[in-house]
Amino acid sequence: MNKTLRRLLSLTLVLTGTLALVAACGKEEPAPILDPLPGFNARGASLAKFSVSMTQKVHFSRGNLQYQPSSGKWRFAPHQYDCSGTANDNISATTSTWIDLFAWGTSGWDSGGAVFFRPWDIFDSAAGYGPGQNNLVNDKAKTDWAYFNRIQYGGDTAKYWRTLTAGEWRYLLAGRNNAVNLYALASIDDVKGLIILPDEWVPPHGTSLIVGISDTTQFDYTLYNKFSASEWTAFDTAGAIFLPAAGVRLGTKTTDVGRNGFYWSASSAGDSLAVNMAFSVTKQLLPEHPSQRNYGFAVRPVVNAAR
Repeated sequence: MNKTLRRLLSLTLVLTGTLALVAACGKEEPAPILDPLPGFNARGASLAKFSVSMTQKVHFSRGNLQYQPSSGKWRFAPHQYDCSGTANDNISATTSTWIDLFAWGTSGWDSGGAVFFRPWDIFDSAAGYGPGQNNLVNDKAKTDWAYFNRIQYGGDTAKYWRTLTAGEWRYLLAGRNNAVNLYALASIDDVKGLIILPDEWVPPHGTSLIVGISDTTQFDYTLYNKFSASEWTAFDTAGAIFLPAAGVRLGTKTTDVGRNGFYWSASSAGDSLAVNMAFSVTKQLLPEHPSQRNYGFAVRPVVNAAR
């Protein structure tokens, strides 16, 4: 592999079943694990810390945010590598499917500035999603999926979790000390995605990890790091975070699962756009990528670390 690593690439990006319990981007799984994951506390927060600004560190949640419309319940995915995949095609107000690709700001709170604010809303016009030009913070914080709702496996407490801002995604991936060596591509139990390492990273004994992203090698997750679920446990314990390449949903059609990952930020980019962090087979890593608000992207909450 070429050792030259890229911190950032261009800021353009080409976007190229119905089970109550889903995992590994759509694979069937038994009942969710209730016990804490290794490397996470009982509230679902990583023990390791990640700098998102010069003054703020955070703990990541144990998995992507998921919602079940039929019960009105929110939860964190049982494992870091779990995602619903094309099961998101079943999005509706009554489905029992756990969905995990949401339009921007669809926490269920009516901010007074949005026509579409429910987790299952799929209206094609980006202009109908709020809250105007505001970010999902301060008096509009309830529009943040993670902040407004009680989350199973996340302490069942509202106003505890939150979504990173665009500037925090940028600092995490490009601004903190040694940032370029603190992310990697991987495949875990055949689920492709992005690993983000904590500030104080100590590799598990007897393991190896190819960090960064080459500027010449094809963006093929399996060329970098490939782990079984049991092999990944050591990285869980050591504090590594894994973001599945969960794809994108537009209306009731989910595409690019296993190819691209899009994770919302809390930052607006105008009346109909919001900023997300993206990693893509075509454009690699984009810490700040504007997209239409009606796109269904993943959400990975954090909680502020004590100073």
